Amino acid sequence: MLERVSKMEPLKVEKRRDQIINLLKKYGTLRVAQLVNQVGVSDETIRNDLRRLSEQGLVLRHYGMASLSSQAAKEKAKIEPVANRVSVKAEIKDQLAKAAVSLMKKKEGLTIALDQGSTIARIAELLSQYYDNNLFTSSLLALDNLKKSHSNVYCLGGKFNPEDLSFQSISADPEYRLVHYDYCFIGSSGVLNRNGICSTSFADSQMKLNMIKQSDISVAVIDAAKFTQTSLLKVTDWSDLNYVVTNLDSASAEYQKIAAQTKVVSVGQGVDENEIE
Repeated sequence: MLERVSKMEPLKVEKRRDQIINLLKKYGTLRVAQLVNQVGVSDETIRNDLRRLSEQGLVLRHYGMASLSSQAAKEKAKIEPVANRVSVKAEIKDQLAKAAVSLMKKKEGLTIALDQGSTIARIAELLSQYYDNNLFTSSLLALDNLKKSHSNVYCLGGKFNPEDLSFQSISADPEYRLVHYDYCFIGSSGVLNRNGICSTSFADSQMKLNMIKQSDISVAVIDAAKFTQTSLLKVTDWSDLNYVVTNLDSASAEYQKIAAQTKVVSVGQGVDENEIE
């Protein structure tokens, strides 16, 4: 008999595979039997997960064993905690945030989703001066910047991630999908050779994707430095976004590639009001 799959099953899969990645990061190489015991699912399920993770270039499969791929290990190791990034490139983050907020034709009476990350937290700070918005976020940094906000602020809870300073939970995701957003502002980890925004975890990847799908206008805000790094997971293509706000050199090949798929706002060159939706 085929197993009956619930509506929550895809999210459980993502959480489970994220757990496998973290276990391999912690212990190096593990037997399939050890992963079965740690994760609490069947041998067949673990093997299917490892097969999928291997296809994504995240895991190396051996006979009855698995380990994190060298590329995935390098990517995990070089991700700095968000708290360490708050004061880094503060001027650039401020410019990116202001350019992103300037895309909004009106600034009040809106429902807005805010992703995690230090630049998005700066956007939250800018939005705090406006009135009568509904602001949704799972970012502790954003919440701190919204403590004097004139709007309604909502936090979708979950397990606290100290590196990202955000709450991530499978159980919180359905709430995101019930809300319709006028705008969402999304960050990204490294995007080198990924043709879209990225994430370092399955839970965060799903939260980003939900925000984008439920928003009229989605805005990705990405520092040029992210184009020199890659990430574990790709969230979605550039073409699925309405805008990409970046300080990437507008003459670069990567910039032109993005501009062929969506609208790009280059920090320092202003915003064409005729292109704002």
